[in-house]
Amino acid sequence: MERRLPVVPDGRDEFGHVPEVAFDARRNLELNVGMACNNACVFCVSGLPEGKESRRWLPLEKAVRELDVAFERGCRSVGFLGGEPTIWPELLPAVRHARARGYTRVAVCSNGMRYDDAAFVRALVDAGVTRFAVSVHSHRAEIEHELTKVPDALERKVAGLRHLLAERAAGRLPDNVSINPVLNRRTYAEVVEFITFFVALGVDDIRFNFIRPEGKAEIEHDIARAIIPTFTQVAPYIRRAVAANERRFKIHLTFGEMPLCGLPEELLRRPALLRKYVGEFQDLTTDVALFAAPRREQGQDGLDRFNWQDRKRGQLKQPVQACTTCRFGGTCFGVARGYVALHGEQEFRPL
Repeated sequence: MERRLPVVPDGRDEFGHVPEVAFDARRNLELNVGMACNNACVFCVSGLPEGKESRRWLPLEKAVRELDVAFERGCRSVGFLGGEPTIWPELLPAVRHARARGYTRVAVCSNGMRYDDAAFVRALVDAGVTRFAVSVHSHRAEIEHELTKVPDALERKVAGLRHLLAERAAGRLPDNVSINPVLNRRTYAEVVEFITFFVALGVDDIRFNFIRPEGKAEIEHDIARAIIPTFTQVAPYIRRAVAANERRFKIHLTFGEMPLCGLPEELLRRPALLRKYVGEFQDLTTDVALFAAPRREQGQDGLDRFNWQDRKRGQLKQPVQACTTCRFGGTCFGVARGYVALHGEQEFRPL
């Protein structure tokens, strides 16, 4: 299927200059290797996996075949994710195969719990990982514990980030180390403090994703009401974060999973800033191969295959009434279906 990426608004600022934003044209494969995890995050999009079926891993031979087919299709970037890919027994040989096959960008998207083991980090880098994306949600240990249900989660993740950043400093991670917090009611008011904490560690790439009302955050309605804020509540804090980044942090900072009309007015009035800070404008075209998908969706080999941008536009998100007359109607993916069910459409307006 032909890819339908967001149409990036004119990136020129008021002086006619195009900002220096690095975009990666490589086509990407996301290989989801299974739903098992060593965390129990309250907002996990994998839902509430139960039984042996949910803890199966993608066999290595199927992973190799998926990597080979995607490479022939033009993919030169791959991300391993789950569940938790670092507890997949076949991660190292799969990474080695990807690099040997010719993938130039090999990422692992992880909760980071195992990276407190420096030898494990070194083994992954030696195998060919070029980028690490770590999910860490708060700079406060008690909140990270509350969200992940692991008492020492923040301590272990910080230790792991130090090991990853040491590898980057040695020139062995050309595609960097990023952190990917989920923006939720427990964290959104402290985004600047969060950035300050992790920039002090040496992190210079942060992608905040607004909590997706899927999985646990959709199935368990009490959790949804307790953890999912409104875009209107969050927007002022995004404004603070953007202002602080422009003045002092100057890192690669983006925000994702929000409709454009949910963003601060300052971004909407300045296309250069919109282009710089909206994560979807910088995402790679991504094909997904998801293992242990629901039976109604998976193929005979246990894999559900789809394009991520198409899935978001066609299934996970929906237009609301305001979208019909919005000038960004062909640009924005719309609003997550679970969000509309929870908070309604009252806050949205056409731009």
